[in-house]
Amino acid sequence: RPRSLLIKTSGSSKDQAQCQDNAENALRNALTIDATNAAAQESLSTLLQRQVNVHERKSTEFVSELFDSFADTFDNKLLNNLQYKVPSIIGDLASKVLDTEKRSFHHVLDAGCGTGLVARHIHTLSDGLMIGIDASAKMLDIAKKCTKSYGCGLPPPPQAAENSQDNFLYQALLEMDLEQMTLENTLRPFVQNHEQQETFDLIIAADVL
Repeated sequence: RPRSLLIKTSGSSKDQAQCQDNAENALRNALTIDATNAAAQESLSTLLQRQVNVHERKSTEFVSELFDSFADTFDNKLLNNLQYKVPSIIGDLASKVLDTEKRSFHHVLDAGCGTGLVARHIHTLSDGLMIGIDASAKMLDIAKKCTKSYGCGLPPPPQAAENSQDNFLYQALLEMDLEQMTLENTLRPFVQNHEQQETFDLIIAADVL
């Protein structure tokens, strides 16, 4: 049957641009899931009025604004509405690696950490630094409040507990595009001089596209 894509054509130019961005993001997600989806490929090319490479990346600004826009509802939608299990699965797999290879991970990088859902299941496995990176400032603002008792999949902390640095799950949270990551701008600034040759024992990228 005929397929169609509805895009708002009235209202302010800002509203129209937002609708087009939302439609483009939905189509790109569809192509990420199934690169052979000819209908999504055709619709995206029509929307952008040019031929599009299915693997073409959106700008960091677009990704940042997209995730900023639903940061406040992100945890609830994933955990409660979608019963999201990826963080706990990663935690279980990391635990199995420790059972067979080593006692604990030292420094851990959570690439595309979002609101910190994975940290809840990983932080007890590390005896070093837990560093999170994400392009969304609002996601990172939520992750900054994650402690051993609050946030990151648990209820948010009461205001009185927000300044308890001893319990934070992340020792550093950095706003940057993942393609900009290097040891020099992620781990090196946070370790002592005698540790400058160290690297990450574990790098996590949960549902990062």
